[in-house]
Amino acid sequence: TTVGYGDITPQNPGEYFVCTLFMLIAGFVWAYIVGSVVSLLSQLDPDNARFKQSMDKLNALIEQRNLSSGLRGKLREYMVVAKSIGQIHHQQNLLEQHISQGLQREVVMETPVMQTFLKKVYWAKDLEPDALLEIIRSLKSHVYGKEESIPMKDRMILVREGIVAVKGRILGRNEVHGANSILLMSDHLGAEAMPRTLSYVTALSLTKQALMGVCEQYPSVDRRLRHAQIRTAAWRGFVLAASKERAAAKQKEDREILKPRGSFVEAVTRNSNLNSVVTAEELKEVEGRLGRGQRDLTDQLVETRELLNSQMDMMNQIAHDLKSQALSGSSAARSRGHLSPK
Repeated sequence: TTVGYGDITPQNPGEYFVCTLFMLIAGFVWAYIVGSVVSLLSQLDPDNARFKQSMDKLNALIEQRNLSSGLRGKLREYMVVAKSIGQIHHQQNLLEQHISQGLQREVVMETPVMQTFLKKVYWAKDLEPDALLEIIRSLKSHVYGKEESIPMKDRMILVREGIVAVKGRILGRNEVHGANSILLMSDHLGAEAMPRTLSYVTALSLTKQALMGVCEQYPSVDRRLRHAQIRTAAWRGFVLAASKERAAAKQKEDREILKPRGSFVEAVTRNSNLNSVVTAEELKEVEGRLGRGQRDLTDQLVETRELLNSQMDMMNQIAHDLKSQALSGSSAARSRGHLSPK
């Protein structure tokens, strides 16, 4: 109670009453002071406090549903990785609820996402600045676990952290996927393969609905994206038609190779020799087609080798970046250790 009771003691009922009253008052005052200090300390890092509350709720869920130990580890690991996303969401809510749109655009202008978006998305280069800032402001953050599929229906993604695989390609940091398909309306032209994560991935996504909202606000953006849409649709239409034509030609060629010439009875009655069953012209035709098939296979192998070399270069670059980040992190940790007081 901090009243110093013990050195000087009350000697009569009146002094007993006064001392008891002072002890009660001091107890309440001291409890208020301690509570204020604890509340102040908890407000110094509100994000960490929210994270601890989320982890407590997750642990309660795990215990109630009696989940396996492997799944428990995955859930807790995901929560730790997604901690930064929660901070980003709270910051985004703060900007949207308390800051004007003009100041929000200025904040977006100084983020590194702007330069990455301009570099990777071809149709964003000629947009007016306010419209481009509005598009960047519409990006939403997501975290995906290991070996998860990323849905690509009516949206594009910008990988911020982690590694993603899609159709034999490896996408690393600051890589974009779906920038063309988000412009298209036809499913057979705009369908994109679903990327699959190889590690924990943090990505920014832009939906087609958000892009259409920006076009409604800025007519110049609507015209620019319409030109890009026509260009992309024509290019993909040509590619699709060429693929179908090539597949049909290959099927026809296979049928021609396997198509029988003449009849079995005619061949046997004409001559029992093998040369009468298969003519020299037919052998030359088959040989020519085999040669063409071998050349096509060689070309495909060369293209595959070039693709694998490019992917290996990208993986080496990603490994080098990760190693550089690890070295810089350890250097910073050592420097903080030297500067901290003993």
